[in-house]
Amino acid sequence: DDAAAKIIFIYQHELRLLKADHRKVRDVLQDQSLEDVEINAILTLYDLSLAYVNRKATGSTLLYKLSLTDALFKSEGLRKLELDLLTGDRNPEDIGACLERIENERKESLDPRLDVVAATSLISHGVDLERINMMTICGMPSHYAEYVQSSSRSARSHPGFVFVCFLSKDPRELSQFEMFTPMHENFDSLIEPVAVNRFASFAPQKT
Repeated sequence: DDAAAKIIFIYQHELRLLKADHRKVRDVLQDQSLEDVEINAILTLYDLSLAYVNRKATGSTLLYKLSLTDALFKSEGLRKLELDLLTGDRNPEDIGACLERIENERKESLDPRLDVVAATSLISHGVDLERINMMTICGMPSHYAEYVQSSSRSARSHPGFVFVCFLSKDPRELSQFEMFTPMHENFDSLIEPVAVNRFASFAPQKT
């Protein structure tokens, strides 16, 4: 979570600088004709960071580390981070309210906006939010299928990116880091088979 916290901090810090000075956005995009309204619309697509965690404790630790940056943001006249944690322990109403807030803030530009959400596997299925275009994965999930599902939450409608932060002391994750490109090239054979699939209807005859 140290690497993930640093990535998110740098990302959110830079976003605040871009929001404060639209000239930098025009320079980055190499388009001096962009209006302020257009720039704000672009930035609202990328100002939320989703952190996928395998354990609730990892998410809590990550958010605690990010909360320690409040003084630094304040010293630069920048708004502190708005954080939230989504786990299976939260009641459905709270989870729904958080997801609704993410969706609504896509259209609204008022502060404070939600900046960082740390979430467990509950976010990996059926959550298609236009505003999730930056994601960090804090440790590889135990199954490849879960990795594919979770990482695909980013960039559902717009170009986006995913940072994968491996646990260096875990032999499995160290191997995945060293074989990162081949691993992605061979997902078809690596993803674990499910118990029930489209061939299950023939199981009685085969048995």
